[in-house]
Amino acid sequence: MKRVDVLLINPIDKTQLKNKLGIKAPPLNLLYLASMLEKFSRSVKIIDDNLYELGIKKVAKLVAKYNPLIVGITAVTATVKTALRYLKEIKKLCLT
Repeated sequence: MKRVDVLLINPIDKTQLKNKLGIKAPPLNLLYLASMLEKFSRSVKIIDDNLYELGIKKVAKLVAKYNPLIVGITAVTATVKTALRYLKEIKKLCLT
């Protein structure tokens, strides 16, 4: 895979409200950020795990394959703990 400058991650949201309503919306915050980074000639990739439900380990493996300069992850109150688990797994896989 081609190396990217910035890799942005939208973690899975397993809250009951989201699951009952079946809401899967694109991560607009990451899309806006990516568009601005691309204006400054940065290559950007977004992994929307909330949509594809790959799981933490598969997302970490993707991060390792893309070998980005910067990894960013978004979080809201409901996904903060999940986001931290992603970061721990990415750190374990990519920095060892």
